[in-house]
This record gives sequence, structure tokens and C-alpha cells, in this order.
Amino acid sequence: MNKFRLLVACALLLIPISGMAARVQSGQNGGSIPVYDTNFMFTLTVDQFGNGISPVFSNRTGSFITAVTITPQFGAYTSEQNDCTITVYFSSCTPPVGNDGDWFFFGPPGIPPAGAIPGLGEFNFSFFGFNPGTWQVEGTLQLASQVPEPTTLLLIGPALVGLWVKRRAFIR
Repeated sequence: MNKFRLLVACALLLIPISGMAARVQSGQNGGSIPVYDTNFMFTLTVDQFGNGISPVFSNRTGSFITAVTITPQFGAYTSEQNDCTITVYFSSCTPPVGNDGDWFFFGPPGIPPAGAIPGLGEFNFSFFGFNPGTWQVEGTLQLASQVPEPTTLLLIGPALVGLWVKRRAFIR
């Protein structure tokens, strides 16, 4: 049976509940790996206790990351009971059912682009209850749709009015 548990945390340090757990957390400043694309991979080394932490990544996509799908290599974990914890970046999490599948983190506020909000935009993943060893993990990001800047919208309005006036003068 798949257990789905949520932890709402006020701090960055979160404690997993039980079984397999994965979480996205804020990274430490400096030394991060920039992520420019929606797909990325990393190598996860899991210790003899089943714990592993990914490298720290920096959101360089230019947009808010609204969801993250994490897909560990087959065989990285073998539990039927999987959990995930909620972090400061996401309000919801869905763990995989069974011993293969994806962790899906989603919901507001998301991960801001690095530099957009001081101290935010870096993240990493912690895994608990995995099989010891080295595993390949794939990540897929879902980005927020780009909204034009207000100055762009302000320039488009007068330009359209100018074209309309010019066309009207040309017709007369």
C-alpha cells in the first residue's frame, strides 16, 4: 500500500517519515551546477544506510520551476512503501507506487530563477531508504509560462495606436 504523507515545514531541514523518501531542498550558496534546460541528469551515491544527497543545482532556465519529476535508475530502491516530504519550494508531492517510478513535486511557490530573489534559486535532492551504491537519476522540470514584462506591454499599446492612426490617415 502506498502511503502519502505531507509535512509542511517552516525550515529547510525536513525529517522523512518512513519508507522511501525524497525531497527537494534549498541548496547552499556557491558551487552549484547550473541547469539551463528542462531535462538534466545526475549521479547519486547512496551510503550504507540508504541515504544520498544530489549535487546542488542552480535554476538558470530564466523562469520559475513549477514542478519537478525525479526518476531514479531502476533498482535504486525496492520498497513498496514510498513517502515524500514537502519543502519550501513545493506544496505537494506524489511518491511512486511500488518499487519503480517517479517522484513528482509540484504546487506553489516553485523554484525561482537564480538571482531573481536573493538567496533562492538553488536546490538539491535528498533520498532516504535507497539501496547502497551509485545510481543515475533523471530530472525533468516544468517551467512557468513566460509573461511579457510590463514595459513591453506599455510599448505595444502606443505602437498599435500609432499604426491605426497612420493607416487611417493613409486611407483618407
